[in-house]
Amino acid sequence: HWKMAFAARFADVIFYTDDHAMAAHLPRSQRIAAGIETGPYTMVPRTAEQGSLLFAGRIAREKHIDTIIEGVARAAQHSHGLHLDIYGTPVISSDIAYEQELHAKYQTFADKGTISFAGSVPHAQTPQMYASHDIFVHGGSVTGFNKSIYEAMAAGCVVVTSEPSMRRVVREDLFVDEASPEAYARASSVAMKLSPQERARESAGLRAYVEREHALSVIIPSMFE
Repeated sequence: HWKMAFAARFADVIFYTDDHAMAAHLPRSQRIAAGIETGPYTMVPRTAEQGSLLFAGRIAREKHIDTIIEGVARAAQHSHGLHLDIYGTPVISSDIAYEQELHAKYQTFADKGTISFAGSVPHAQTPQMYASHDIFVHGGSVTGFNKSIYEAMAAGCVVVTSEPSMRRVVREDLFVDEASPEAYARASSVAMKLSPQERARESAGLRAYVEREHALSVIIPSMFE
């Protein structure tokens, strides 16, 4: 921390994306939106089958992956063909323990074909990963940088999330007020039952939001104003 504080003395401006970041409390700091390169995600053809759900991100307890799994399992009891792919890897020791816990606790669901632990995916292949899934299920952020949810939106996924900043971005019935299996089951079921017209409208709205608010092509020029 002292190195950052020392370096900050020589900076004209310091940009940050998360209000909890150390940089947010330094002099001459300025908040900007988190940004992604949207092009690779908006241009990839969608190949998703209805009922294909995706979690992608760091394997960490803060992501509520256990709650998501239990919610999807409940929804699967009433929705034939529903399946959740879990992409991601642990980062720190507590993440590793959590991953082991998930595998041990939910192996039965994996055996039934309700979920699968897919491991990591090279970054260059993430556009195809998102495009091959119908619904992105998001359980919050560890750092406040919601890169995966923006990528999923750019790729055309319908999004179920409990992230507070997304409350008025996704459809009201796809927002999870509390991280509980019942809430995720309910929202996942709603997403599954969207008509083609509703699905297309939601997908287009989310993609437009990312292009407008989180595309690097928009954010970078604003940094030099």
